[in-house]
Amino acid sequence: MLSTAAMPDQGEIWYRDRRVIEDLAGIRGTIGYLPADFQPYSHMTPRRFLQYMAVLKGVDPGIEVEERLARTDLVPVCDVRISKLSEGTKRRLGIAQALLGSPEVLLLDEPLTHLDGVERRKMIEFLTRYARGRMVVAVSHELDEWDHVDQIVWLEQGQPVFFGPPALWVTGLGEKVWSKVLDPEELEGLESRRILARRWTGDRVRVRLFARMAPGDGFREETPTLQEAYVIRREERRIGS
Repeated sequence: MLSTAAMPDQGEIWYRDRRVIEDLAGIRGTIGYLPADFQPYSHMTPRRFLQYMAVLKGVDPGIEVEERLARTDLVPVCDVRISKLSEGTKRRLGIAQALLGSPEVLLLDEPLTHLDGVERRKMIEFLTRYARGRMVVAVSHELDEWDHVDQIVWLEQGQPVFFGPPALWVTGLGEKVWSKVLDPEELEGLESRRILARRWTGDRVRVRLFARMAPGDGFREETPTLQEAYVIRREERRIGS
């Protein structure tokens, strides 16, 4: 609904003191949108597809398209049929079309899907810079990669259950994160659902888990990652429900 692709059954959506229902065309001109199920025309090339989308958005299809191809590392494949591209490359094309016209509001649904580690880091760095003076909203189930965001919104069944900065997200918890290097047999005494991560070093394993109190001698309290805080909050809501 924020992308104006659908209208709400109840309530209203406002952008900068403007009601969507009163200025739909004007507001859409300020929004860039990448849906989760982005499917570009497979018979086109990335360059042709962006030119097509630029015309639909009322954007000059010349320099703008070439800039977006370069920004999303699509120049080497810009004249290859989309049907022959990898899913990660298609995802970058989806981000490129959302950026056409340098929209004030950028709405991205799982933008990092199918991207490799290097591509993910580059894209997050770019989006962090792009967000200066603009609004970028990214939907993601992998929170740790978004540690530079200004605000986190957690939705459950369509309802917001948390809204605030990352510092509050990782500190306002009823449980704490603990770590320790253990022998394999010591793992048997731990609740598996409370284990957040385990990393083997030789024949021993470093474990991160959550609990209200230290689960034993030698455990060290750690700062939760964004993803760990999500796991803890989800468990707290499950127990409280």
